[in-house]
Formats: sequence, structure tokens, C-alpha cells
Amino acid sequence: MERSPSTGPGQTASTPAGCGARFGIGAADRLVLGALRSVALHGLGDRAAEQSLHEALGAPGLAAAIALKSFIAGLSSASRRTIAVGVPCRPCVTPDELALLGAIAAAGRCDFDRAHALIGGFAERRHVDALTHAAEGVADALAAAGAKLGARA
Repeated sequence: MERSPSTGPGQTASTPAGCGARFGIGAADRLVLGALRSVALHGLGDRAAEQSLHEALGAPGLAAAIALKSFIAGLSSASRRTIAVGVPCRPCVTPDELALLGAIAAAGRCDFDRAHALIGGFAERRHVDALTHAAEGVADALAAAGAKLGARA
């Protein structure tokens, strides 16, 4: 994954409450967006993503972080193009980030046709089923923690 240029000094690993608000994304989406950006910036060993999900969601947040990292790892290896991901605290959401959040939310609603279509924009066809399953794992872990993607701000 490729990250967008930095917007300035003093950025932290967590996404501020207002990030993405003008796009109407909800709190859970902002939380996952911050974790996704942190992993894209620091790699799969990033502990800030785990910490932010754990602090916000409690123990189930760790399962969500592991599921998200699994999804990102699969997507990274199966992607046929560069995925535009902003740096943490960037006050807007890239179209690729919206598609990834949408794919996770669709998989969580069992709307697998939509999830396949969104993930198919990134990955080769032979990888789409596995990535959709990984996205469903992220959504399920978030749901177990009481967080639901796709809720509007």
C-alpha cells in the first residue's frame, strides 16, 4: 500500500474524531480508518493500530486488529495496483479507503456481491473470495466489540 504525502509535523498514530466527518463516516469507520492508515504507514508489526482498537473497544478490539492486519496482508500481496492510503490524521478519505471500508461493511452485512465488487477493484479475481472472507472476519470482530461499520456520523 502506498501512503499519501504527509500533511505536516505533529501527526499521531490515531485518527482524530473529526477526520472523515465531512464524508459522513461514523465513529467505527474512523477508528478502522486510523488503524488501517497506521498499519499502511508502519507495517504489519504496528502496535499503535492494536492499541487504538484495544483502547476504544476493549479486549475484542485486539481480535479486530488482528483480523484487520490479516485483511491488509492479503490485500497487499494480492493487489494488482497501488492502493492510495492517507497518513493518520489526514482530514479526508481517499476513494480507495472508502472502498475498503465499504467492502468490510458489505461483508459484515453478508452483501457478498457488493464486497466482491469493491475488493475486485484492487485484487485479481482468484483472490477476491479469500479477501472477502478476511473482510468478513474484520466486520465480525468489530461487531463482537459492539462497533458497526457503515453507520453515518
